[in-house]
Amino acid sequence: MRLVRTPAELTTAFRTAGLKVTPQRQLLFRLLHDNRAHPTADALFATASVDMPGISLRTVYQTLNDLVAMGELR
Repeated sequence: MRLVRTPAELTTAFRTAGLKVTPQRQLLFRLLHDNRAHPTADALFATASVDMPGISLRTVYQTLNDLVAMGELR
């Protein structure tokens, strides 16, 4: 099983793809890194909301969609 790349690698990949790297996305990168579970968007949102109460579910979905489009997630 391939793990998600490091947060630093994902940050570089997003910038290379012309995507914004926000604190919310960096938090999601950290939560996904080395996560052997298969978290749902709702589970990621719940976890991220503890550290960053202002994060939106839309941001979680958009970040996941971007990662899928980049081939980082399936």
